[in-house]
Amino acid sequence: MSRKVLAEQGSPRNRLVLALDEYQGHRYLDAREWYLDRKAEEWKPKKRGVTFNRDRFGALMELVQTRAEEIMDWLGVGYVPEHVARYEEAQAQAQLETRYRVGDLEIGTFSERRDPRFFRVEHEGGADRVSFNSEQAVASKLSNEDVAATLGAVLCAYQRARAMLSASPATDPEVLFEQLEFDWARYLSDYLSD
Repeated sequence: MSRKVLAEQGSPRNRLVLALDEYQGHRYLDAREWYLDRKAEEWKPKKRGVTFNRDRFGALMELVQTRAEEIMDWLGVGYVPEHVARYEEAQAQAQLETRYRVGDLEIGTFSERRDPRFFRVEHEGGADRVSFNSEQAVASKLSNEDVAATLGAVLCAYQRARAMLSASPATDPEVLFEQLEFDWARYLSDYLSD
C-alpha cells in the first residue's frame, strides 16, 4: 500500500498532514507536520507528529466518543461568546424588522415602442421608481395621478416580492405563489400606508 493522504491543513510552507501509511508490513495513521524545503522544492516531514497503530487508534476513538462534549467545550468548538451571540441576534431581529420596509415611491414614464412591457420597476438606494411605457395602451389610461400611484405601488410591491423569491429554495409552484402573495401583500401595505 502506498501512502494515502486524508487531509492537509496549514500554510503554504507548513502543513499538518493526516495520512494512512505502512512501514514494514504494519499499517498506521500518521498525523505529522510537514514543511516545504525551498532548496529541494519538496515537502518533508518534521519530527513533530503522532503515529497511531490499530490499538492506539481504537483507544483514541473510544476516548473521543465518550468524552466528545468535554473535549469540544475545552477546545471551544461551537462556542460563541455571549457578546457575539447578542450581536447576531440583534442583527437577525433588525433584518426581520426591515425586510418589508419600502422606500419612497416615484412614478414616471419611459417611451420605447419595441418594449412589450407596460412598466419597469427600479430600486435605487432608498427609493423605488415605477415607470410606465407611454407607447403602451395601458399608460394612456393612467392620466389620473392617484390611479397611477396606486397601480405603481401594486407593481412595485409585486416586483420586490418576486425578487425575494429568486433566492428561494422552494420549487413547488403552490408554495412559491403562496409566498409571493404573502410578501406582495406585506410590501403593498407598506406602500399604501403613507
